[in-house]
Amino acid sequence: MINETIQRPPAEIVAGFRDLLAHDSITCALSDCMGRFNAMTSNMKPLFEGIRFVGTAVTVKTLASDLAASFKAIDLSRPGNVNVQIECAGVAVLPGDIVVADVNGMVVVPLAEAADILAKARQLLETEHLVQEKLKAGATIGELVDIDAIFCSAFSYQNKASKRE
Repeated sequence: MINETIQRPPAEIVAGFRDLLAHDSITCALSDCMGRFNAMTSNMKPLFEGIRFVGTAVTVKTLASDLAASFKAIDLSRPGNVNVQIECAGVAVLPGDIVVADVNGMVVVPLAEAADILAKARQLLETEHLVQEKLKAGATIGELVDIDAIFCSAFSYQNKASKRE
C-alpha cells in the first residue's frame, strides 16, 4: 500500500527529540512522559550496540516473509512516500510518528502528541538532572521528596480496600 501524502512533524520538533539523545535513558523518559505507553517490547532494540537515533516513521504493511514489498518501500521512500499504519513490537506506528532508540529500547511518539511529549521530556530530564546534582552534593532522597506523601499515595488503595461499609 503506497500513500503519497502524509503529515510529517515540523523539523524543529524532530531536532528537539534529537537533542534529547544527549541524555541517558531517553527512551525510558519518553515512555514515562506517555504514561509508560508506546515502548516497544524488550526484544526490539537497535541492531548495533550503542546506536541512538531519532527519525520519523516510514512504514510498509506486508507479510512477514515478503521482503520484496519492504525493499520496494525503501526504494520508493522519500519524505512522505510509503506509509501505512502498522504494529511493531506491540506498538501502533503511524506515518509521521517519531521513533526514538537507545540502549534501553525503542519508543514511538505519536505525531499528534510530539510537541507536548517533547516539552514534558525536557522538563522531566531537567528535573532528573537537578536531583542527580543534589544527590552528588550529599542530599538524601528523603530531603528531596516528601516520602510520607508518596507512601500514603502509593498505598491508599490498601486503606480503601480494607474499609468495611
